[in-house]
Amino acid sequence: MTDRPASLSAQYPDPSQTASTIVAAAPLEHAIDKGEVVEEEPYTIKCICNFADDDGSTIFCETCETWQHIDCFYPDNREEVSREDFAHSCADCKPRQLDTQRAIERILQLRNPTLEGPSEKKTKRPPSKSHKKRSKPNEAQVNGHTVPSEHAKMNTAGENPPTAKKTKTSHKSSQSISSQQAKRSPSYGNSRPTLVHPPSPATTPPDLPDDFQIHHYSEGFYSLYNEHNVPESHSNKFVNLAIPTALARWLHEPDILKQEVGRTHQEVFQEEPSDEEAKRPTLEVEDATRAINADTTLRWRFLKSTTPIEKDVLLAELNGEIGFQKDYCIEPDNLWMDLSSPLPFVFFHPLLPLYIDTRKEGSLARYVRRSCKPNAQLDTYLSSGSEYHFWLVSDRHIAPNEQITLPWDFRLEKSVGPRWLHLLGLSDDDSTNSEEPEMDHTEYTAISNWIDRILSEYGGCACDLDNDCAFARFHRHYLHVKNSSRSSTKKKQRKPRAQAMSPSSTGHATNSRAASEGQPERP
Repeated sequence: MTDRPASLSAQYPDPSQTASTIVAAAPLEHAIDKGEVVEEEPYTIKCICNFADDDGSTIFCETCETWQHIDCFYPDNREEVSREDFAHSCADCKPRQLDTQRAIERILQLRNPTLEGPSEKKTKRPPSKSHKKRSKPNEAQVNGHTVPSEHAKMNTAGENPPTAKKTKTSHKSSQSISSQQAKRSPSYGNSRPTLVHPPSPATTPPDLPDDFQIHHYSEGFYSLYNEHNVPESHSNKFVNLAIPTALARWLHEPDILKQEVGRTHQEVFQEEPSDEEAKRPTLEVEDATRAINADTTLRWRFLKSTTPIEKDVLLAELNGEIGFQKDYCIEPDNLWMDLSSPLPFVFFHPLLPLYIDTRKEGSLARYVRRSCKPNAQLDTYLSSGSEYHFWLVSDRHIAPNEQITLPWDFRLEKSVGPRWLHLLGLSDDDSTNSEEPEMDHTEYTAISNWIDRILSEYGGCACDLDNDCAFARFHRHYLHVKNSSRSSTKKKQRKPRAQAMSPSSTGHATNSRAASEGQPERP
């Protein structure tokens, strides 16, 4: 399918992610104090799959002192990894071609064995018995507490009851060892070897405190899915006559397409398959609700698969009102200066400077949600040689009952965009610049407020990965670094016991407010 490089025609707003215009996220000091209850060792799993779980089989990178999953880096070469002279480096320390998508699918299969993978794939190895207990993937971390996922109907008879909230444990169980030893975990039956480095931790960075709120819910989200009379449309409309003129020009004049879009015909367009309708999988629209008080109920609506779907399959055509992105960005009601992203039900084309607005009418595809671990993309197909069609296309294997999701589309101002996306783990460039400055409190607050603002409009991220969601990992990493720094400072400043401070003087501010202040009341 068409690759997904950043759009050259992206419209970048001025920086506007300031605390004065956005509802504040959880107070930093409060979250840090919560995290100091249990000290964590400063070791972490940093893998191409972007999951911090310890699957019981990890390998140590001595350059940056982090751990990686063996099966993510060497899925077909485990025997070579066991050699004593095997030299391993992570993807940051030694950039190379790795199968990131396969690694993500492997971890997703471990986390949710009920998801059916491709039939040709090998049976996934189960996690060790001492693996940290996690919430089932049909639960989501919303506003700091576990709630049933949007993947399932909350109040439908016959559904399984929600899984109990997981308990937090410190990591003591990993069988992974340093690359100075055999470079890999022993089999489950082997005795534990002598470790040169501490075991790779499943809880580093630790999970967010239970009362930590990543986002609230905006007024727009409260009413987002309450409008059930949106007309269904199977064709596109144009905002003005300039749109079809531009579409024809890009199609028939390659030089103009290259000049205005920065792409060639082959990079943008594909011919629609003649048997598309016969091969199209069946998708369902499903609702999920959660009552937050006696008078208010939150509602989500999303697309899900009903059967297994392979990669590169046309899923659903996206129809709506088409206009130019630049015109959308200057309309105040679209909140572009606050969000740097289209609102729900609005889709920016990834290559062409167009948007498809399905807020007033649209096809079934309008209910696709955004995720940090998407499984679909938006591609352009031509029928009869000249008619544009915008299709959701599977970007990987999709299991039955899995939600269909698109990637987040952030068009941040150029001075902050690349760094912010890198800090969130959403950048196409996964390399680490050793000279890149650490994130300070001011930058963390700005990004946190922007995350809160954008997620409040969408009702959260559709990944359902709990603490492994990219937005949760961002907070976890920063709070862990701050906690480690505080712990180190305290150790350096520790006085002899005879002169120790009274236990009643903790040094914590007595007026730090709870993370839930200023947010909707929790159920």
